[in-house]
Amino acid sequence: YKRLHQLRTSLVFCDFIGSGLRHVANDLSHAEAKSKLTRLVKRWPNATCATAKCQEVMRSGRHFANFTATWPGEDIKIGIMRPIRGWSQKRNAGLFDPSHYSPSFPDDEGGYIDFCEDQMVGYEGGHHSYFLSLATGQIGAFGPLGVNSIIEAWSTLEIMKEDKTVGLLLDLDKGELSVFIGKRPFGVKIRGIVGHFCWAAVIMANQSRDQALHETVWNETAVCIERAPVPEA
Repeated sequence: YKRLHQLRTSLVFCDFIGSGLRHVANDLSHAEAKSKLTRLVKRWPNATCATAKCQEVMRSGRHFANFTATWPGEDIKIGIMRPIRGWSQKRNAGLFDPSHYSPSFPDDEGGYIDFCEDQMVGYEGGHHSYFLSLATGQIGAFGPLGVNSIIEAWSTLEIMKEDKTVGLLLDLDKGELSVFIGKRPFGVKIRGIVGHFCWAAVIMANQSRDQALHETVWNETAVCIERAPVPEA
């Protein structure tokens, strides 16, 4: 019953694309990267990268979500991507980052773009995902032909280190995405958004050398999503 109630009332990560992710303590709103769950370690032996996506599709109106991340210097990206219902390749994706296209892994992200380009209603517009990197502060858009566009790189990283709750306000009536850190507004960062989207988080975990233990360990990374009231203008 608790799981069903959460599905109906909360924002939850119902869809994992790529390997290496799982829910934390059966909490559907909390996802973590675990190295031992990664399937394609030979393809990228020192890291895992996959995407946790919400099932709820946002078609119009204003929507607000808080993302709270824990990361020891690793990269988490939060933002929006297409619903991709019916994309058969997503179950076979190994390393998947819809905010970035790499020629080294064309089948995963490239298949996502090909699917989006073939759709009609809800997929119109120039880009199919928009993400904010919590490690670099960059906001990027990913569109047709695997074009990566860095929209803005902003210097709020010190604030992020103090307050790891970052809010995103998506206004589909205006086509805008705004950023909040804690409760502090940082303005509209993206304009021109068109179509249907879902909340999502790209989660990475890398290997590093533990000097105290004298061994290589995995930095495990997690992010939690929460529905929140739309901030007043």
